[in-house]
Amino acid sequence: MKGRTMWTSPVALAAVTAQEPAASRDGRRPGRPPTATSTSRADETPRTRRHTCASGSPAARWRSSSRADLVRRGAHPDRAQRRLPARTRRSREHPLLRAGGPLHQAGHPLSIRIDEHRSAGRRAASYALTMSRRGNRSLPTSKDVAALAGVSQSTVSYVMSGKRSISPETRKRVEDAIARLTYEPNAGARALRERRSNVIALVVRMSEEVDGADTVPYVDAVVEEAGKRDIEVVLVTGKAEPDRLTRLAKRSICDGMVLMDIRQHDDRIPVAASLGVPVVLIGTPRDSHGLQWVDFDHRRAAELLVTELAETGHRHAVFINEDFISEAPGVESEYHFHNEFRAGLAGAADTCGIDLELVRPRRPGWTGISEVAERLFRRSGDRLGLIARTPKVVGWAFQIAAVHRLVPGRDFSLVGLCTDNVALSYSVPVTNVSPQPRDTVRVAMSVLFDKLDGVVPDGEDRHLVGPRGLTRRASTTVFS
Repeated sequence: MKGRTMWTSPVALAAVTAQEPAASRDGRRPGRPPTATSTSRADETPRTRRHTCASGSPAARWRSSSRADLVRRGAHPDRAQRRLPARTRRSREHPLLRAGGPLHQAGHPLSIRIDEHRSAGRRAASYALTMSRRGNRSLPTSKDVAALAGVSQSTVSYVMSGKRSISPETRKRVEDAIARLTYEPNAGARALRERRSNVIALVVRMSEEVDGADTVPYVDAVVEEAGKRDIEVVLVTGKAEPDRLTRLAKRSICDGMVLMDIRQHDDRIPVAASLGVPVVLIGTPRDSHGLQWVDFDHRRAAELLVTELAETGHRHAVFINEDFISEAPGVESEYHFHNEFRAGLAGAADTCGIDLELVRPRRPGWTGISEVAERLFRRSGDRLGLIARTPKVVGWAFQIAAVHRLVPGRDFSLVGLCTDNVALSYSVPVTNVSPQPRDTVRVAMSVLFDKLDGVVPDGEDRHLVGPRGLTRRASTTVFS
């Protein structure tokens, strides 16, 4: 009947659409030849097409629509869309064309995907056309995520930053929208908005003399803690002279710094304190110049190692002093933790009644340790225990023992300060006290994050992280 649209069947509708004259689909009445004002799109030049999109035309109105409105219509906001034909506009909401309908299942070109999201007292719907992806397509933004989740753009920001409490239902919708759009925040835009680079610098000395098994766990922990706040880490290795720190600060490369391998008289600390950026130290200086520092309690760790030897019936303990300083009492190392470890060994040995000897190789590496092998094992038949402060020294002890055909846990005991992973990596698992690199870094990064957030510290500038205890393993011989 006139004025009505007859919907007979999906097959019939598909046939009608397929048999429709090309002229009708181009917007002209069938049988009417093209005129000067109705040029076919195939014959249009780029100049002609620009004129057809003048102000007030359907294409111009489509492009001038707001971004959120385009998302609600089902079009990607950054992709030019041709105005849909009248037949399509009238029929796009018909039940036959909805998701799951007969024509949708048949793969009809007019099919669309409709996703509905419902929340308390409000309904937010988002539509996306299932079209082939042709040409370049820009990346989704937080506005697209907000439109898809049915929330404001600020809510998306709060969900990602965690700065405000968001209900679980809203958070779930935003996270689902982020996953569906594969959205990643624009670091450059966020840096301009927050006036931050969201980058911190980790300054650590890395060289052939540095024990990687002792240093790398701290680096990994810093990267992991920074990743929880969506902050990147720039690793600054080498000598890291003070002028290098100044260049980092002046170029605004990083928002804050973490300085490791702190010496008692470290010339980097006065410069770092004057940079005007948050800085935290991992290590104990003689003068911190007002900077906060975090360190592991090496004195307590040494006491635990000596106590273990005393409780298992040992009479002699030998400490392999890899610091290459004088063995004479009162001579200090440039690193505070070396001095603390030696002091802890001496105090616990006096308390437990164990004979303690410090052996210092005169040259670094395997050459130096092999030269003092006789001093290390001269009491191997009299309840001897070796103490190693780093993973490197633990490995040296195993090598030199194998040369002399001695086995830790049978001919002598070996205890050391190393992580659990290192202790379990040897043929004979080593009795150890872990330096807790993750606990130490967690405290240091918490101090740095508070400084970045403008939190005024209340308390002392020093933070000491204690050991969790000693783990006895097969390298300890128990004498009756």
